[in-house]
Amino acid sequence: MTIVRKSKIVLVKKYSLSFEWSHQPGSGFSFACTKKGNLILSETPIPALENLLKCLNGEYDVIPQGVINCSYTYVESAQLQCDCGELIDLVNFRNTCSECALEYNMSGQLLAPLCHCEEDW
Repeated sequence: MTIVRKSKIVLVKKYSLSFEWSHQPGSGFSFACTKKGNLILSETPIPALENLLKCLNGEYDVIPQGVINCSYTYVESAQLQCDCGELIDLVNFRNTCSECALEYNMSGQLLAPLCHCEEDW
C-alpha cells in the first residue's frame, strides 16, 4: 500500500458584500465579492444583480454591512493505493477496499480483520 495523497487542511477564502433588512435583523442580501468589495460577476446571476441595484439605490430598506469574511476550512482526506491497486479515500476510522476487502485506518495502517478483535471494548 502507498499513500498517494496526504491529508491536508484547505482554506477557502470567500467574501460577500452584505446588506441587512432594517426591519428584520439577521436577514437580507449578500453578494460574492473580493476582499476589497468588488463584485464577482461570474458568481452573480442577473436576479441577484437586480437585487444589488435595489439595495444600492434605496429601493430596498436595507442597512449596508460592508464586506463580510465568509472564509472557511475543511480537511481533504488522505488517499491510499491498496496493494490490489484500488484507490481508497481515508475518511473513516475503518476504510475498506472495495476490491479486496482489506481495511485501513485514517493514517493508512492496515487493520486486523474484525473477527480478530475483542467484542468487549
